[in-house]
Amino acid sequence: MNAALLVADVDIWRSTDNGGTFTNFSNGNIGLGQCSFIALAPSNHNVVYVSKGTILYRTTDSGATWSDISTTLPNNEISSFTVDPANQNRVWVCMGGFNNAINKVFFSPDGGNTWQNITGNLPNIPANSIIYESGSADGLYLGMDVGVYYRDNNLGDWLLFSNGLPNVIVGKMEINYNSRRLYAGTYSRCFGFVFCVRICGLLLRSEYMETGLKRSCAGGEFVPDIFQIIFIYYGNQITRGKQHHI
Repeated sequence: MNAALLVADVDIWRSTDNGGTFTNFSNGNIGLGQCSFIALAPSNHNVVYVSKGTILYRTTDSGATWSDISTTLPNNEISSFTVDPANQNRVWVCMGGFNNAINKVFFSPDGGNTWQNITGNLPNIPANSIIYESGSADGLYLGMDVGVYYRDNNLGDWLLFSNGLPNVIVGKMEINYNSRRLYAGTYSRCFGFVFCVRICGLLLRSEYMETGLKRSCAGGEFVPDIFQIIFIYYGNQITRGKQHHI
């Protein structure tokens, strides 16, 4: 598949002319209801994953055919997933809700044919987002209703990765590899904030984890980004306020 813009609604729509025109990419083959989350495999653009509620679909032929790869997963809402940038078949999913204490994060090494439960010691709160750190030992960052958690292949389980971060809901996260910073979008009641933290080398990070210190890295902690975005709720409407520089 050539470079394209994918937009998810009930179906997935594709544009190859910067949004000038769109064609149906999934053609009714991914069921009813709104798409929740979509990801293109960086290593193979013919492979696309999309979730709808409790179901995760996958195509390996640029949308010609689709498979439900979630049949052996628990019947819980899939809140987010992430794909290994170097391997189209390695995918991690996380789940929200409070009634699935032992089913928060799952990993598939084979494109969803099999799944491994890697929930481990995570608290029973909703998991909202998950991202994979390229060039790491399978480093994963998990945004939950209270804070960020981290794990990699050098650790036995998850570690709280939230030094300096308020007790707020963590939504979308992104990594800026040029600055080596993790950005976490948070919200609480009527306010939305963006926090960032510098992520350190694996050895330094592991040293802090082994000592049990709940720190991001040596001397580092989450701090507000250069602006915060305030959302004000009026009934059923949401108004975006000004950007306040910090």
